[in-house]
Amino acid sequence: MKKVFVGKIPESIFIEPFIEFYGSKYLQKFKRVDIEFPELSNIYREKVPDCFLVQPKILIEVKRIFHRQSIQSLAAWGSYVRRLEEEVKKRNLNKIKGSYLLNTPSGFRIKPRKVSKVVSQIINAVVASQSEVAIENVGKFKIDKISDEGKKIYFAGLGGEGGFFNPAQIIYENIREQVKSANQQLGFSKFGKVNKKILLLVNEYQLGYRIDNVVEALSFSYKDLFKFKNIDEIWLLYPPREDKILPPILLYSHSFFKQFEKTKVRKSKEAIELFDKWFYFLANKGDEYKERVFSLLKKVVDGKKPYQIFKNKFTRQEMVRLGNYFAEKGRYKEACWIIDKFIDDPDPPISNNYIGDPYFNYHKRIEKGDTISHITTVLGHLAWVIQKLALNQKQISKSLSYTKVLLSHKNLYVKLQAIFPLIEISARRQWLSGYGKRPYAGEYKEFKKIVFYLVDLVAKNPDYKAIADKLPLIFFYFKDLSTKEAEIVINNLVFAKDSAALFIYFGIFRERHYKEQEIEFNGRVFRDKLKAIITSKKKEHKNLRAGIIWHFWKILSDKPSEFGIILPYINIFLKQPYEEHSCRSLGMIIRDWINKKPDVCIDWFKKLLDQISDYLLKKDRQEGVPWLVSTEEVITLIAKQKSGELVSVMGKLVDFWMKNTYIGNPKPLFESYKLVSDVNTREEIKRKFKIYYKSMKKENPRLKEVNWKLT
Repeated sequence: MKKVFVGKIPESIFIEPFIEFYGSKYLQKFKRVDIEFPELSNIYREKVPDCFLVQPKILIEVKRIFHRQSIQSLAAWGSYVRRLEEEVKKRNLNKIKGSYLLNTPSGFRIKPRKVSKVVSQIINAVVASQSEVAIENVGKFKIDKISDEGKKIYFAGLGGEGGFFNPAQIIYENIREQVKSANQQLGFSKFGKVNKKILLLVNEYQLGYRIDNVVEALSFSYKDLFKFKNIDEIWLLYPPREDKILPPILLYSHSFFKQFEKTKVRKSKEAIELFDKWFYFLANKGDEYKERVFSLLKKVVDGKKPYQIFKNKFTRQEMVRLGNYFAEKGRYKEACWIIDKFIDDPDPPISNNYIGDPYFNYHKRIEKGDTISHITTVLGHLAWVIQKLALNQKQISKSLSYTKVLLSHKNLYVKLQAIFPLIEISARRQWLSGYGKRPYAGEYKEFKKIVFYLVDLVAKNPDYKAIADKLPLIFFYFKDLSTKEAEIVINNLVFAKDSAALFIYFGIFRERHYKEQEIEFNGRVFRDKLKAIITSKKKEHKNLRAGIIWHFWKILSDKPSEFGIILPYINIFLKQPYEEHSCRSLGMIIRDWINKKPDVCIDWFKKLLDQISDYLLKKDRQEGVPWLVSTEEVITLIAKQKSGELVSVMGKLVDFWMKNTYIGNPKPLFESYKLVSDVNTREEIKRKFKIYYKSMKKENPRLKEVNWKLT
């Protein structure tokens, strides 16, 4: 195709590369294309388009994307940000967990010699999970975590206290009137009937280089855009960057969206690409659009698999999320269609096929012992759709079947996500056929099989902490186990998060339940295990002990009637050496029960003080600074009911305070002497309290003054 330009205008620098690309794809049948620029002629009074391709009869109008109000500031801002980015690239970001966006201060400047120090302060603030960091002579950077993935720091803004810029919003504000103007210019009729009218957007905005930002900007005015009759297509052109020339990108086609509005589709390559680009933004415009994109998705996919058509895995993830919408509305047929179409999706790949940043290879990270807390990948999102099926009695069988498929996947991340529907199935397992029968039968047998497959998996692979930590959540419901089965669970999940609840349940409460079923169970085995953990001197049991005593506090808060059952185990705890987390939970129990069981709680409190005394005598202390949470309540009660012990207890507390132990607010502790009913005893306690207070005041002159008067 020979191109013949009739004159040139400034926009020619953009039009020429566009025509070069467009002509090679769509105008090959033309041996010659004459290109005219209407504005070079002075005969037209109305607004005219920039370009006319004579033989194919195509009008082109060029509009630039840039933030008019801040283009100069953006250039300066960009230079300072580049300094920060270059310094960040040199740093080790291993301590950072996730990706962070820092909104820069308004009008900030950084001297080259200060960049290293500024970046260090920023990294330290991110590692410390701060929401912002104020840097002297630079300003305040707002810190937002944008993803659990990666170890990245990005910069955005031209700042302001209101938060960082939304690039899509900036682009929208910039092009809204330009698109309207282009529609008017492309309505130019002096060339007669034309075959196509094209708006060519040229990106000159630094934050507009992500295609999804530009599509989102267009989506803000989707309805208005669709009403414009003179824009057949919108293309995006990126000017050459770092000597790289990117091909123009089709953003909008009126014919495609006309089909979309009628839920019709032509399976052309361009239509598929547009559907891919717009899927997320359309699906999130409301229920009406969700219905429409789903109807179109079914027609596009037809007898194929989505991954064969849509190569963008993030688009496929959004397609899967539609399943949540349908499941929540009880439209299980549509939800199951999505599950069936995506359940063999290649995202995530099996480990050997993974290509890319090792941080996102979740299979390998689980193998190495990392915990993964976020939902990602197509199959990861699909697991949560399957989970919602389990909430319906008629769909739970399908949920179990689909979960089994996910658990057979070779990628450990997929197995991890499959645990979540399994938890919901466990909570409603009585809906499964065969529930309550021994030996196991029907669906309940299959459920038990896959649950214990996971227990066996972590038994053979102790490093799979991410998976092990989720398994106790299944057994919070699946409790109708025999002694042998429960031992397998307890022994293999001993170091899993929340396993403390299992030790308590099977040791104390299991024997009360499932008596109508013929299940052999001996609770003594688990009571012995529970006591062994509480009295264990092994450091690896420390977190488990802390979990057990915390659960005791929670049980007593929710079910006070269990006090007599829990009491012996608290007594065992109080005979053990001091441990920080256990001490705090014991303090909370004492605080909650001091008025209900005063004698018991005062005794517990004194034993807790003995624990701390022994700990503070140790030179090689491993725990943190002791922190008492129930002192005011206990001291008040002792003053009222056991005043003879008040001085000795306060003496210990003062001693602890001198050794940096937190004992609460000293002022009300000292003023508790006023509650002593016997006058002589009260005056004697007051005299000794003044001595204690004087020694503390000498140590810390800012100590609050005590009111030593009775009134």
